[in-house]
Amino acid sequence: MKKYSQLLFSAILILALSCSSPNEPAKKGFTAKEAEQLASTRALEVWDDPVLVRMETPEDGGGVNTGGRLTRGEKGKWWFFYYSPSVPRGILIEVIATRTYLTSITIDNLQSLQEILPHYIDSPDAVKKAEQNGGNKLTKVKTIVCKLLGEPVWPANNPTKTAWEVTYIRENGDRTRYYIEAYSGIYLGRG
Repeated sequence: MKKYSQLLFSAILILALSCSSPNEPAKKGFTAKEAEQLASTRALEVWDDPVLVRMETPEDGGGVNTGGRLTRGEKGKWWFFYYSPSVPRGILIEVIATRTYLTSITIDNLQSLQEILPHYIDSPDAVKKAEQNGGNKLTKVKTIVCKLLGEPVWPANNPTKTAWEVTYIRENGDRTRYYIEAYSGIYLGRG
């Protein structure tokens, strides 16, 4: 029986080592959901009840590629903003590669922001919709950045839809924004 247990353990170990490592996404760049798994784990170390209200790829982090993944692999970054209903301060968690950085920040009226629900579409789906609706025809694109807020952002006047904002920044500084509904993935429009 002992030999069987050792053999079983060896087989499990070999199988585990042959699977992709936890650093795999860092090599190809994290999607929003992959990075959020790390950020939410870190937020739970701080509070029992963190509420995710905003996520984005900052422009200085290199943005995402046309596949919705961080462009700079280990140097690209996602920002996640959380608050706790019992605490007046928010936290910003930055995910770079497999590392998370916690920064305590004060954000006015953070509790008034709406929660991003867990069933949001991932960044590759949002960028794919933007690409299909004209993003792939834009020339001299320097950076693509993604942002998702819990509250409605579409349409610009009297917003009613929670949406990914996928922004193409061109070399001359011009910006073209595409809005994709955060939970259904329906293309909403361009701004």
